[in-house]
Amino acid sequence: MKILLNILFVCFLFNLQSQIVVYQDIFKGGVKCNGAAAGQSLFGNFNLDLSIPATALLKKSILISNSSRNPDSTLIFINDILINFDSTYLISEVFHPNLSIGKNKTYFTDVTNLIDTMNLNSINISLNSSCLEQSNCGFCAFGIFNIYEDLSMPFISFTLSIPNDSLLGYENYQLSNLNPINSDFPVGISIYMDRSCNTSNDGTIVKIENIDLGLIGGNDIQNSAYSCAGSQGNFIYQNNNLIGINDDNVDFPMDSSDVLSDISSILVNGQNTIDILLSHVNQNSSVGYKNVYFALPLAYSTNCENINATISNDTIICKGETIQLSANGGVNYEWLPQKDLSCYSCANPVFSGDSSQLY
Repeated sequence: MKILLNILFVCFLFNLQSQIVVYQDIFKGGVKCNGAAAGQSLFGNFNLDLSIPATALLKKSILISNSSRNPDSTLIFINDILINFDSTYLISEVFHPNLSIGKNKTYFTDVTNLIDTMNLNSINISLNSSCLEQSNCGFCAFGIFNIYEDLSMPFISFTLSIPNDSLLGYENYQLSNLNPINSDFPVGISIYMDRSCNTSNDGTIVKIENIDLGLIGGNDIQNSAYSCAGSQGNFIYQNNNLIGINDDNVDFPMDSSDVLSDISSILVNGQNTIDILLSHVNQNSSVGYKNVYFALPLAYSTNCENINATISNDTIICKGETIQLSANGGVNYEWLPQKDLSCYSCANPVFSGDSSQLY
């Protein structure tokens, strides 16, 4: 099991990773990933089934949303409850060559306490434009990731990453330091994308481990009423089974709006890294037809078991200050990345960096 710690500075925030892991855990239970997008329409209303097994308890519900340009305020509602995304929830800000999009920003928050667990089968989410003087601006897409525990189920490993690379049409990502993968069972990976109109000149070619999975793009079923809303790979993983939702199929290829894949056939048991290449079909476009990627969920079975480990809480300090971090419950320790700490294999290193860092 890996636990993440965020050291935040009051003054500024830097992140140099090509993707950011916002959740990673091993537990007995499952995960349900569901999302939608309004694309260029900006306004959207969606009713989602986020239900979990009757014997399970909701462990965590994570909301990820992306915006184009600079919305004046957040107008995302979950069952009429306003979600306020200010700068403290901004986790990724990357360049997009299309001036009508500008910088693509991705936001992350825990909405566990806002979800009505008695009515998970009918959750309403609405997206509304919140730009006073800008066109083609607002919160355009979202994903909700429900993680649930059930002690009668086998262990699952779930990693949720946010792409953090400039959207120039050719993006490399490596999911590394994963819990060991058991490729005897399905390994589910999907892409949450926005701003894809079709596959002919506005789609993405997906390669994993340098093997071609297919060409994706165009509107998902749940986005059919909207313009250029792309596709979101919605799925369930539990009891060593991968289950697709809507038009996402449990097989190896990705195709058009089917952006879910079982990649177990190209992995080896115990593997703990996955290389991903996303390349736009229109590489030479001068007007910036580049798709937006805002989440990469990965779920699989693992032979590892969870341990009772704890780590320091997320901490804010001022530039020039130091702080001692702490971890316990393990036998051996490794702090990654190896940057700005007094040691990288001890339980209690001292942080002395001058910029924000996620460990």
